Amino acid sequence: MQAQAVTISASVTAVLNDEGSVLLDLQAGRYYSLNPVGACIWQCLREGLRQPEIERNLEQKYQVEPARARADVSRFIATLVDRGLVAWT
Repeated sequence: MQAQAVTISASVTAVLNDEGSVLLDLQAGRYYSLNPVGACIWQCLREGLRQPEIERNLEQKYQVEPARARADVSRFIATLVDRGLVAWT
């Protein structure tokens, strides 16, 4: 389980709404659309929560098993890292 913090790239901006979120990577000129779960994880990252805290948040909010929350959060953060939107600190 990753307990490091994640830093959001300064070139990324987000617009959150009830249906999810849209991320804009100003440096790459790319948009990313997030579903409500992705938007929830993104908001947690913006608040400075670490991965275990985000997993617990998803477990409570969406009534999912810990293993599912852990897998979803890990995969989502790995994708963000791969695309240069966030970095482990």
